[in-house]
Amino acid sequence: MLTEIEHNKRIGQAIFHYRVNYKNPNKKSPPIMTQTKLAKQVNVTFQQVQKYEKGTNGTSSYRILQIAEALNISVSDLFIKAYHDHEEIIGYLKPFETVAEINIKEDKPLILKEEWIVNENKKQN
Repeated sequence: MLTEIEHNKRIGQAIFHYRVNYKNPNKKSPPIMTQTKLAKQVNVTFQQVQKYEKGTNGTSSYRILQIAEALNISVSDLFIKAYHDHEEIIGYLKPFETVAEINIKEDKPLILKEEWIVNENKKQN
């Protein structure tokens, strides 16, 4: 497993990659996403974006969500780019089928823990 510092660097490199390769949906404005533009969209300073990209500072899950939204990518895209060379980690990042896409023959959860089961007899008392 990687250290937190290594993880921060990988996520930072992924943020940098998607920022410089930004696909602007608005054809009238330049296709580039500067650190300043990204910073404004996620409510931080451009210096903070620099620190994220260098891996000096880590980002919270909420900030990663904001960054992904600003760059028009998914959170998974960031992590898959960051961990492209780690097959054991990539397995956790690939989207799973949603419950709606799985052909479930019973109306029971896939994992059923005893504490989740409501005893109807107890409920009525």
